[in-house]
Amino acid sequence: VGRAIAAVRRIEEAGGEALVLAADVTDADDLRRVRRETLTMFGAIHGIVHAAGVPGGGVAEVKERADAERVLAPKLLGTLALREAFGDLDLDAVLLCSSITAVAGGFGQVDYCGANAFLDAHARSAHGWRSRVVSVNWGGWLDVGMAAEVAAPAALRGREAGEPTAPAAAETVTPVGHPVVVTRHDPGTGALPWCGGTVSAATHWVLDEHRMSPVPLMPGTGYMEIARAAAEAALPGRGDGQVIELRDVVFVEPMPVPDGTSAELRVVFEPEPDGAEFQVRSIAAGTTATHARGGAGWTGPEPTPVVDLDAIRGRCTQAGGQGGVALSSLLTYGPHWQNLRTWYTGDQEALALLEANDVVAADLHHWVLHPGILDEATSFARFRLEGHYLPLSYGRVVVRDRMPRRLWSHLRFRDSAGAEVIVADVSLIDDDGREIVSISDYVLRRINPDAVHATVTARPATDPAAVTAPAVTAEPEAAAGPVATDRRGIRPADGAEALCRLLATPLGAQVVVTAVALPAFLAEVGGVTRDAVEDLSPDAAAARPGGPARPRSDSYVAPRTDLEATVARLFGEVLGGDEIGVEDDFFDLGGNSLVAVQLIALVRKQVQVKLPMRSLFEEPTVAGVVRLIEQERQHAGPAAPDEGATTIARQPRRADGVPGGGR
Repeated sequence: VGRAIAAVRRIEEAGGEALVLAADVTDADDLRRVRRETLTMFGAIHGIVHAAGVPGGGVAEVKERADAERVLAPKLLGTLALREAFGDLDLDAVLLCSSITAVAGGFGQVDYCGANAFLDAHARSAHGWRSRVVSVNWGGWLDVGMAAEVAAPAALRGREAGEPTAPAAAETVTPVGHPVVVTRHDPGTGALPWCGGTVSAATHWVLDEHRMSPVPLMPGTGYMEIARAAAEAALPGRGDGQVIELRDVVFVEPMPVPDGTSAELRVVFEPEPDGAEFQVRSIAAGTTATHARGGAGWTGPEPTPVVDLDAIRGRCTQAGGQGGVALSSLLTYGPHWQNLRTWYTGDQEALALLEANDVVAADLHHWVLHPGILDEATSFARFRLEGHYLPLSYGRVVVRDRMPRRLWSHLRFRDSAGAEVIVADVSLIDDDGREIVSISDYVLRRINPDAVHATVTARPATDPAAVTAPAVTAEPEAAAGPVATDRRGIRPADGAEALCRLLATPLGAQVVVTAVALPAFLAEVGGVTRDAVEDLSPDAAAARPGGPARPRSDSYVAPRTDLEATVARLFGEVLGGDEIGVEDDFFDLGGNSLVAVQLIALVRKQVQVKLPMRSLFEEPTVAGVVRLIEQERQHAGPAAPDEGATTIARQPRRADGVPGGGR
């Protein structure tokens, strides 16, 4: 209901008019009332989209007739009633929302399959309408629609807590005074406030000067500053001398904002024992996407660490003069990213001097974590590794003060498993050696540049490493171009584009729109037989997106300890399957970055061990995750300072005020 209200409001805010009427789609007389009221308000009707439906399911042998009739009614009787009430009008098109189930079938979906097959047959028949009729066999949609609201497993449905769907009557709005985070919205219900603003390349240099061939793209450091500003504005309970701490911040999905468009930004919060969980979201063209998530809270008061800059320079060698961000040639930068003056390199460490140029200095007072300077400060070093790297996550960020015009950045690299990720700790230091910002467990991930480029310049995908180009197909076979990315479903914006294309092009009476190539989808569904699923529990059969769980692999190694059994079960909750082997690879089983975030969150809650978000990239098996858990447990509690080893958990401080493991 909230999403429906928000959709109507978006229509009205865009200058359109909306008339919302409730009716029984199977009752022709009720639909004639809808026709009269619509014509009275608008004067004409140009098209009909018949999207009413009831989900099916259940074994045919024991299905009650009444249950099947409930599923059949809106598709069969509703279509006939619509024709009776509107069939004499000269419409541009009548679009019947059928399902891919009518083409491929579906385990336990006999009634739903039959109902949608009727729509396909009706569109192909001498249907009696005075207009074009098209039946669209939609695949599953992401985030919206019947699949998302009814069939999606809880482990992958994503938490919507804190998402403001429509302003409450008692909501109060106050200004924040930030270039991006402009307003604070207090719902007046006891829930935490949320913060927001609207951004575009025309109004915000953080987008205009950070581009990917040539699309404006929000930098990861932009999310950090947005989250910091929102947390300071929204979180209660700040004590004397306390400062903001951001924890376990993960970048989920890129945020391109093409020239000539804008996006609404929202930072929403959900309470946690030590602060709040936040999500940075955008709303553009009616589509909501989550770009970053993590935790935030107040920390301290603690002594400000002081770093010996002379000692660092003494063990490093000056490497170069003025430069810029060096991690990936995919991106281009404007003048707000031209603050690096010189840098030094040493053994597993690097030091840089940054000084704000005149353009940056003019508005530096508006920012605390200036996105351009922070980007340079965390990525200036020239890595001797092949490939392109982009930020994946920040483990812990403590923000003690705003950035001055001149500062130093000290990077300490940590050993990581292979070249897929780079892990570093970073200190931002003023000329007196005071640590202004401390960053631990900063993780960069090697990426596929072609996939990321395609993702940003077309439509953003949740996992840039796994982008595909599915098609709109029809009978006779035709294509309307790539419209979605394979996250096992159709993104709402891509579905809307597909709808426009298939209405504009005469593809025939029946069109299939899927996010997976149709032959592959048919093969997958055809492999789901009763023999393959009869031994699975209902929860396991529903866990995997798109169908029942996978069978046990030939190389299956059963859990050998209670901890391995627990972690294997958590793998199964997010990936599907109740027989995950301890040596099965998370990514080979279909995992991606978003699912990895969800899995690590489950491990933290159920095993009570705070693994870093990079864990699955370094140890992608159940056995590997268990090893990391056991290592974290061994290191838990107060310990002597360990040079070069930093964990996510808060560390005891040495007498000189420098965090344990800070060097």
